[in-house]
Amino acid sequence: MNENKTPKNTILKTTVTIIIAFVIFFAIVALKLNSSRLFSSKVGVTAVKNMKEVDTLFVGASSFRKGLNMHTIDDSLNGSSYMLTYNGNQPMNMDLEIKELFNSGVKINTLVMEFDPGMISSGPDLSDKRLLWDIGFKSQYDLWKLLSTREDADFFMCYDYWVSSNIDYFATYFISAPVIAKRYYLGGNTGEDDVKGLSADELDALDVIEAPGFSDLQKSSLQDIINLCKANNTKLICIESPNYKKMYEDLNYAEKTSLLKEFLLENDIETITKDELSFDYTNPAYYSDLSHMSSEGMNVYTKEIIDLLNR
Repeated sequence: MNENKTPKNTILKTTVTIIIAFVIFFAIVALKLNSSRLFSSKVGVTAVKNMKEVDTLFVGASSFRKGLNMHTIDDSLNGSSYMLTYNGNQPMNMDLEIKELFNSGVKINTLVMEFDPGMISSGPDLSDKRLLWDIGFKSQYDLWKLLSTREDADFFMCYDYWVSSNIDYFATYFISAPVIAKRYYLGGNTGEDDVKGLSADELDALDVIEAPGFSDLQKSSLQDIINLCKANNTKLICIESPNYKKMYEDLNYAEKTSLLKEFLLENDIETITKDELSFDYTNPAYYSDLSHMSSEGMNVYTKEIIDLLNR
């Protein structure tokens, strides 16, 4: 008998083991990709879906989240409120988020979208992979189709997008979710952290890196958001969370500010920028960096936004 010959039953066992391993692997990935249906989240798109209706929904990036105290909003603004923000939230991302909400039957009476010129020049991007946890498979696929057009799109990006993103959160969900939820109130800033402002010298030492232009993708995404709001009888308001004054000295940023405001006004969207606010964006004590507010700045800005929306 040839001892080097592998018995058929050993080959069969190895094959079955490999198949089972692949089945388990793909089952875990499939469950992760459907997390928005499986888990009830207290933050993000899923949380808004669970509300069914919201009177005032704030949508934007981290600058908006860190600029509004949601406890004060909840106490002072009429009706129900919620904040839906992701880090680096482009108009492209917000379009997917809002579309997902409307397709789920959520009624939004007023949508307050952040006026953010810094997000309108770039191509498709996903800075915050938490978004993939909160949206359904169709939205995930639509987002990937956009990301796959990038020059740097490759196998590793694809693997990170579909497989490895949020897998650690999925594995530890029942421990991680309650801990993360404590950092938010109604999806936004609890106002409990004491974020100090920087000095003028510290802020002036920070670099401003702004690409020029208004990309076709971001413009079409904004147009889609406008059309969605009109189709669903949702009032749309764009409000700027003012940056520190140094940002406005950058020529690319100044040009994008003008382009974005012009586009919104051409579409008859109520637009409120720093020029229409009394908020002192030249005060360094109000900022922890060039685009994020300190606790002091947040509370001053929140009060003005409440007064503005209640009017």
